[in-house]
Amino acid sequence: MASKSAYFKTGLFVLGGTVLCIAGIIVLGASKFFERSVKMETYVNESVNGLEVGSPVKFRGVRIGRVDWIGFVTTSYTEFDDSDYRYIHIVCDLDERYLGKYSEPDLKRITQQEVKDGMRVRPTTQGLTGQLFLEIDYLNPVSNPALPIAWEPRYMYIPSAPSTLSMVESAITSISKTLKDIKGSDIADTVKELRLAAETVTNFLENAKVDKLSRQVGANLEESRKFIHRINQLIAAPEAETLIPDASKTMAEVRGILEQSRPDILAGIRDIRRTASDFSKVAAQFEAYFNSPEGREALGKIGPILENANMASGDFRQGAVKFNMLTTRMNDLVAGQQVNIQAVMENLRLLLENLKELSDEARRYPSGVLFGNPPEKVQSEEK
Repeated sequence: MASKSAYFKTGLFVLGGTVLCIAGIIVLGASKFFERSVKMETYVNESVNGLEVGSPVKFRGVRIGRVDWIGFVTTSYTEFDDSDYRYIHIVCDLDERYLGKYSEPDLKRITQQEVKDGMRVRPTTQGLTGQLFLEIDYLNPVSNPALPIAWEPRYMYIPSAPSTLSMVESAITSISKTLKDIKGSDIADTVKELRLAAETVTNFLENAKVDKLSRQVGANLEESRKFIHRINQLIAAPEAETLIPDASKTMAEVRGILEQSRPDILAGIRDIRRTASDFSKVAAQFEAYFNSPEGREALGKIGPILENANMASGDFRQGAVKFNMLTTRMNDLVAGQQVNIQAVMENLRLLLENLKELSDEARRYPSGVLFGNPPEKVQSEEK
């Protein structure tokens, strides 16, 4: 009986422990069914060795979710044979408590604006264990551009940035390549050239006359000192205080005049351009005319016309000489007959006076002028 009681107690203990374990698992895991989360995805163009499903997602050190799925974009969006994209596709569950009471469309809109400001997802090593987690932070968007994609993400999308380990590896690779290039170059020749240059400078200093060189340097420094002193005197002069304001005022006035005259200047430029265009058209017409048969014929006639004009100018010159001689003779003739001309002019004056008297008489006594003498004057009787 004692053995049966012991077996019963042992079985009851094992059964109770099993029930307690199952209840604990249910209690600890049941909270996951009541938590509300928001899906977020990103794409990584590097190895994610050390990142597992369930790895934390942190925003500036605060855990806000976990990794839910890791795969390839060729599985989710594109075909392996039809695409050149070989990104790693990571889907995360973000706790809604840390995202505020926003709807999913509002979260996508807000996230797009934050992405423009530099929000990025970066795989980060956790301590010395080598385990990775995703850290969301703000980086320089210019030096950390988003990966090019050719599809529309299903969930809220945050671009990724290279991990710190990846940047270190890139830096080490670049340094190694640089060292390899340096090693491959002809270092011995470079060192030899440097040694020759140093020896040349040494020989020059040894052979140069140091005393003379120092005197020349001292003289140049003294001239420089005098020049600087002169400049200081010019700047300290009272006239220099008004020179700059006057120059500034003058430039302001010139600028004002130019601003006021700008429409006229522009109009003048347009007129000049228009005139130049018209002149070009006229020149083109002249060129076309002179290249035509009529123009060439006219150019051929210009020679005889110019020759006739030259002959006519000679004849005109001879006619001018003859006219000058005729004018001289007329002057001489007038000078010789000046006395006679004066007598004639005097007689002409008397004749005009007689005609005037005759016309006055005819106006007063027209019958007497026509038929006889005028009537006698009546003598008045003296009393």
